[in-house]
Amino acid sequence: NRGNGTTGDANGGDPRLAGAAWLFGIMLGGVNGLLLEDVWIYDAPTFALYVSNCENIIARGCRLEAPSRGGASNNTDGLHFGGGCTNILIEACWFGCGDDSIAINCPEGAVGNISRVIVRGCVFDTCYSLIRIYTYSAGSIDSVVVSDCIGTVGTAVNGSTIDGLGTTGRFSMSNCDLTGNLFCNLTGTTRAEFTAVRFVPNGVDRKSV
Repeated sequence: NRGNGTTGDANGGDPRLAGAAWLFGIMLGGVNGLLLEDVWIYDAPTFALYVSNCENIIARGCRLEAPSRGGASNNTDGLHFGGGCTNILIEACWFGCGDDSIAINCPEGAVGNISRVIVRGCVFDTCYSLIRIYTYSAGSIDSVVVSDCIGTVGTAVNGSTIDGLGTTGRFSMSNCDLTGNLFCNLTGTTRAEFTAVRFVPNGVDRKSV
C-alpha cells in the first residue's frame, strides 16, 4: 500500500512524506526517447510518474491508479511533467487520480519551456482534473492538443477539466465527452479552441443533454 511515505507498511501519516523529499512511483530526468507502454502504476504516494527535462516521450496504454483518492489524495497526479520536456504523446491511457491526471508544470524540475503535448484516446475515471497547465512563474508551453477522450473529472471542490495558470500558446480540445463540476478554469492562454466537446455537469441527466 502507499504507506505513510516512510516505511511503506503503515496506513497512517502523510503519504507524501511532508517536509522532506516526496516519493514517486517512477521519476525520470534527462531522457531522450522515453516509452512507457502498458504499465500499471498503483497507488503511488504522490505522482505516479514524474518526468523532467526529457524529450520524445510516449505514454501508451498505461493505467495510473490512485485508489486512495477518495481520502487524503493531494498530489496523487497521474503523469506529471516538469520543465524542459518536449514532444509528449499520451494515448489510450486510463486515469483514476485524486489530483491532476496530467500536469504540465514549467516552473518545476529542470524549469523551462514545455513543447508539443498531445493527449488522445484516454479515459478519466473520477479524477480531480483532466489536465493542469502551469507556467505562472517560469517557462511557457507552445501547444497542448487533447482529443477523443471520455470520463468523469472535476469531482472535487474547485476541480476542473482544464486548470491552467500562465502562458500557453495554443490549447485545443476536440471530440471529447466528459462529466464534471467545472469545465474550464484556464487563464493566460493565447488561443483556446473547442470542437465537438460535450460536457455534462454533475447531477444533470446525460440523456437530456
